[in-house]
Amino acid sequence: GWQVYERGGRQLPYDLGIYLFGVKLALAENDWATAEALLTAKAYPSALRNEVSVLQQQISELKALEGKIAIRFAPGSRLIPVTASLNQGTPQDFIVDTGASLVTIPYSTAAELGIIITVRNPRRKVMTAGGVVYAPEVLLASITLEGFETNNVKALVIDLPDQPDLGLLGLNYLSRFRMDLNTDEGVLFLTPK
Repeated sequence: GWQVYERGGRQLPYDLGIYLFGVKLALAENDWATAEALLTAKAYPSALRNEVSVLQQQISELKALEGKIAIRFAPGSRLIPVTASLNQGTPQDFIVDTGASLVTIPYSTAAELGIIITVRNPRRKVMTAGGVVYAPEVLLASITLEGFETNNVKALVIDLPDQPDLGLLGLNYLSRFRMDLNTDEGVLFLTPK
């Protein structure tokens, strides 16, 4: 997209539509600073006022999100899915669960991370749909979510019934953030404390 923008800008340097395309490209990459610099570098006629106003609003919204994690989900849903990176590389699908005291990961993920579970791992009592189980506790070096890395996070290793590849993001992780939930709009903001 940037190559097309640059080529178009060289061939049609006075075409404001091409210039606004550059603003949209920057916004698509969540780069509000570049979008703002491009948008304010030109004067726009009244015919483009609405489009410029929408872009200014999008820039303002991105600025407000700086320093926050924005997790988007289906509006009205009680399930908030998210994918994080464990130990700086292994992707893991999670459900945000404020009812879970600890993060959980499946056995397959523990194996992929090279975590060896022995009798020395503490066992924690967990209530599941299938009854009580005792899950081993491990320590994750890091959980990275949208560029925010949190270190030394305890997790239980357990395969969730009917969802063996899914983990839960529990309160021991979530309590490191201020949470602002808007179920009507389908967004959860996490601000590091």
